[in-house]
Amino acid sequence: SSIKAVNFNDNIKKRKLDAKNIPLYLQKGREWWWYKHMVNDKTLYFKYNRCLSKDHPQFKGKPVAKSEKYPTFTEFTREMIDILENKNVDKLVVDMRHNSGGSQTQGLDFIKELAKDSNINKKDHLYVIVGRQTFSSAIMNIMDFKKLTNAIIIGEPTSGSPNHYGEVRSFELPNSKIKIKYSTRHFIRTDDDVSTIIPDVIIENTLEDIIEGRDPVIDYILSQ
Repeated sequence: SSIKAVNFNDNIKKRKLDAKNIPLYLQKGREWWWYKHMVNDKTLYFKYNRCLSKDHPQFKGKPVAKSEKYPTFTEFTREMIDILENKNVDKLVVDMRHNSGGSQTQGLDFIKELAKDSNINKKDHLYVIVGRQTFSSAIMNIMDFKKLTNAIIIGEPTSGSPNHYGEVRSFELPNSKIKIKYSTRHFIRTDDDVSTIIPDVIIENTLEDIIEGRDPVIDYILSQ
């Protein structure tokens, strides 16, 4: 099959996003993590973009000044747990479609807390959104959700495999000063020979969805 050319000025340039019509999951860019309590929908939406924080174990033994530049995930998740326990919340949505990783343990602690919540940890009440940019430690957290909770995985297949190399370290070449990064561990999370995580429910976002301010994934979840 062939692809027809289009005139850039007539067809693409005019298709600009209306700032008032940006889908919820794109409203704060790549801020590390944030949430919104959708009161009318009895839903807590959590956008989880980075597995990294001030109080994360990877900063142990490193200068405090460096870690202080980052926000604290422990206090942040405590706020969400409080909402889940004390507000009228029927669903929790953890959106990891833009999470490229960091370290698994940060998310794992939060997932263990969710696993104890009998009101949320059940079918059609806990959803995890994944996508083409879900990678590395975020993949491991998806596997944690699958193992420890009754979460429904929804969205698009991930870009990373459950079995992968990680815990990246680096060193600098003495003469060229080029920094070399290398993996130090091979993570095995499944016996299946797969290159991605296939969601329980596959829903793809299109360009038209973004332009029109729609998120078919959230629409589906709220309709359940």
